[in-house]
Amino acid sequence: MTETTEVAVAGNTVPAAIKDQLAQELEKLNDKIGGGSSNRLKTSGKKFAFADKPDDKLSGPLPVVILGWVSEYLYYGGKVYDEKNPEPPICWALGEEPKTLAPSSKSTDMQAETCGVCPMNEWESGIGKSKACKNTRKLAVIRADSVGEDDQIFTLSVSPTGLKEFDGYVRKLGQKNAMPIMVITELSFDDERTYPSLKFRASEPNPNIELHWARKQEALMTAMVEPDPSDFQRAAERTNRAPTEAKGGGRSAGSRKV
Repeated sequence: MTETTEVAVAGNTVPAAIKDQLAQELEKLNDKIGGGSSNRLKTSGKKFAFADKPDDKLSGPLPVVILGWVSEYLYYGGKVYDEKNPEPPICWALGEEPKTLAPSSKSTDMQAETCGVCPMNEWESGIGKSKACKNTRKLAVIRADSVGEDDQIFTLSVSPTGLKEFDGYVRKLGQKNAMPIMVITELSFDDERTYPSLKFRASEPNPNIELHWARKQEALMTAMVEPDPSDFQRAAERTNRAPTEAKGGGRSAGSRKV
C-alpha cells in the first residue's frame, strides 16, 4: 500500500511560451542525445544503480524527486526481454496520456495505428494472461539532495507489475493537493515479489521545489527520448548471440498486421 505525506505547496504554472518551444525541442532531441541508456536508474536484482555510479548497488529505500513521467509501451515482436542481453522493441509509443498513445513513426515494425486498437496491447496476447506489449511508466527522477542546475536527470522504468502502485501513489498525492515533484519519494521494492517491483512512499516535502520545478520541461524531454535500435544492435554484435523466442504470445517481427 502506498503512503503519502501531507504537503502544502503554492501552485505554479508553466509559461505557454515554454510549452510551444517544447514541441520543437522534442523533434530534434533524439538526434542530440541518442537512445538515453546512459542515464538510467536501474533496478536489477532488487538493487538500485545510477548510471553515473553503476558499481554502487543500493538496496533502498532510495530518496529521489520525481520530476515528471510519461507512459511508454514497448513491443518486442514476441521475444522474451532479457535485461542482461537487451534487444530493441520493434514497435513503441511514448506520451503523457495512455489513452491517446500511438506507435512512434520511428518504430521498425508498427503494429497498429493506435495502441488502443492494437491486438498486442490486449490482455492474454502475451504469455499467460499478460499483454504482449509491455506497458510501463517512464519516470524522470533526480537525487533528492540535488541542488545543482546541471545535476543529471535519470530515467526509471516502472514495470507492468508496478503500474497500479505508482498510479495509486500519484492519485493519493493528488487527493492531498500535491504532486510527486513536491515531495521526496522513497523508492523500495515489494518484498512479496521475487522480481524487482517498485513501491513508493512520500517521506517529506521537497525543500528544493522551486529549483526542481524549473526543470520540469527538461525532465519531460528526457523521458520522451525514444529507443534507439542502433544501440541494441551494437550490443548484439558484441555478444554475438541469437535472440530468445517467447514460449507464447505475440507475433514475430516479420508478421506485422496494421
